[in-house]
This record gives sequence, C-alpha cells and structure tokens, in this order.
Amino acid sequence: NPKEVESDRARIAQLFSPQLTSKARAAMLTDFQAGQAAVISKLRIVSGRYQITTANEKIPITLVNDFEAPVRVDLYFTPMNSRVTFPQYRQITLNAKSKIQVSVPIGVVAAGDTTVIARFENGKGKTIGANGMIELSSTIISPAVTKFTTGAGLLLILAAVAQSVRRVRKSRAEK
Repeated sequence: NPKEVESDRARIAQLFSPQLTSKARAAMLTDFQAGQAAVISKLRIVSGRYQITTANEKIPITLVNDFEAPVRVDLYFTPMNSRVTFPQYRQITLNAKSKIQVSVPIGVVAAGDTTVIARFENGKGKTIGANGMIELSSTIISPAVTKFTTGAGLLLILAAVAQSVRRVRKSRAEK
C-alpha cells in the first residue's frame, strides 16, 4: 500500500537535498535506516531450529505480513550446502496483518548441520522483506538400523519376560 511507505519515500528525497550539511545528512541517514528496518521487518519469515531424523520430513515455517494490505510473494530456500533439498513456492498470498504456517517438505541427502536462508521475492525476482534463517540438524537413521534396533528391543523384552517366568516358577517350586 503506497500510504504505508509514503513517509519513507519522502525521507529518501530529504537525504538528497543539497542544503543539508554532512552532519545533518548522517543523522537523517541513521533515522532513515532505522525506519527502513522497521518497514522491512513487517514482511518476514520466522527463523527456527529443527532436528530431522528421516530422509523425507516436513517442517513448519511461519510467514508474517504486518502490512495493512495483502501481499503476493514467492518463497525461496537457499541451503548453504547440498545436504538438503527444498521446494520453491510461487504465488503465496499473505493476508493483511496475518501469520500463516507452511508445511515445507525437506529431502535430506546427507546427515549433518545445515543453515538455510529463506527469502521472499516479488514477481520480478527481487528480494523483499526480511530473510529467515533456518538451522537444520539432520541425523538420518536408515530403515535397516531402525528394524535391527526394534528387533533387538523386542528380543530383550522377551528375554526379560522369560527370566521373570523362570523366577516365579522357581519360587513356587521351593514352597
């Protein structure tokens, strides 16, 4: 909505005024940067930390629009290494003054820690809003290891039951 960013546009014009001294311009620039940070943070992706234990999992990502108007954005994920794969989302509409959660499927290629930058882009490929940092720690447990561990646990339980039955029989036989 142009009314929400009108004051920021006016500040830009003030910064280029030839009548400003360098000291006044520096003070205005600091004020302008603080105002820009506040505007940028109105459209953001909430950062988070996740533990992943399977090769294909979904994580919840929170998207926030604090503007007075709905916003249509594309959502992109950029992993800092090739341990994980992410889909890209196009044409997400965030309603005015809203928070939504998107369940994002992740493909894990290799175990380890990964940082992923999540960002919004407009339809022209320009980054808008505040980026989110998603930290992932993946420890893939293969299905074979899971089956072996489950089987070993069941055998342990059966052995404990058998031992208990022997003790009960032995105590009854002694009486």
